[in-house]
Amino acid sequence: MRKLILSRCLAATMLSLLGQAAAADEMKSTYIDLTGSAGYSSNPFPGQNGSNGSPFASLSARLSHRWSSERTSTQIAGYWEGSDYVNDRLRNLLSFRGQTRHAVNERLDLSAAAGLIADFSGQLANRFLDFVPPGQPDTEPPVPGSPTDLYMYGGRELRGDGNLGLAWQASERSQLMAGVGVSRAVFSQSGLRDHTIENASIGYERSVSQLTDAGFHMVVSRTEYDGSNDSTLIIGPAVTLRSHLSQDWTIAGSVGASFSKVRRVGRDSNSISPSFSASLCHEDSAARLCATAAHHTQSSAVAELITATTAGLEWTRMLDAKQTIELSAEYMHYDHPQAQITPIQSDQYRAAVTYSRLLSNRLSMGAEASARDGGRGAVVGEATRGSDVSVSLFLRYRWGDRA
Repeated sequence: MRKLILSRCLAATMLSLLGQAAAADEMKSTYIDLTGSAGYSSNPFPGQNGSNGSPFASLSARLSHRWSSERTSTQIAGYWEGSDYVNDRLRNLLSFRGQTRHAVNERLDLSAAAGLIADFSGQLANRFLDFVPPGQPDTEPPVPGSPTDLYMYGGRELRGDGNLGLAWQASERSQLMAGVGVSRAVFSQSGLRDHTIENASIGYERSVSQLTDAGFHMVVSRTEYDGSNDSTLIIGPAVTLRSHLSQDWTIAGSVGASFSKVRRVGRDSNSISPSFSASLCHEDSAARLCATAAHHTQSSAVAELITATTAGLEWTRMLDAKQTIELSAEYMHYDHPQAQITPIQSDQYRAAVTYSRLLSNRLSMGAEASARDGGRGAVVGEATRGSDVSVSLFLRYRWGDRA
């Protein structure tokens, strides 16, 4: 009942804020990208027994719509892909996210967001789902791929989430933030457990100089697993810092700890572990580069806590007015050798690159390549054939343009 009430509250608030945005819009921007591609994948569904390489053809559509007024801004982004594999059946992927922000007055902002992911074998993790040219504000919501939750498995995954937030300008140099949210994950593969996550956060940030902000942030997250009394509770306080090193370079980071409690099969266990995150980003009129690293404790789809260490790189460069190249790479290490049921240890990586060239104002063509590997233990401690390399050529047409 508590989850149902919270879900309805989030949905009602989201609709209310969207209604305010739609009623007072002054600027709109909408585009739809329709893309057809053909290629080959060496192992499109890691984790499935008997998965083999296969040629494929796919059709995808990417939608972006945003509107804003003096006090409200709203963005909606969506992605759908249908791929037909010669050695398998048609597979569909879907990702959607909407968010809105409303300035109640000069000091108080309210925000809301909701998202949905329907994935198969974690394939969304290797998709380029949105592109903002360097030098332009990156205000649109990213359409995320699979969360970093042991994504190398061969089944279907459905995730939905919603959250509310507020930011209050306490003084000229300080700000208070708070938020609540709920998410739901459902899996088709045995060994991965459906679950619901509720979270709340609070933070404080203060300008310590013209270029640097420092603060404190704490997140409380509780995960409940279907069909049992199993649950995890994580409390994560951290100090934060963000600074503009120059006009083009920005550094941000946090250092803290995770206080965790796991209830599994009637047994409780407690733990404390360090956590940190860091990012270094550069942007000019032709390129955008961002390197990230993080270490934290999270709940997982196998009803255990895992420690995740990640490092990532995102790079976009406009070679000239017609040519663009994008690169995305990430390394992930999951570890929990003291798990109550199944020891978890896995090293995973993914990398993807795409090149596109404009043929006209609306038509473009290009090539994509991606690689990923789940190593041993990516699927609930089992040895799996987890590597995959994919290459494809595509043709893309755009209706509408960004403002």
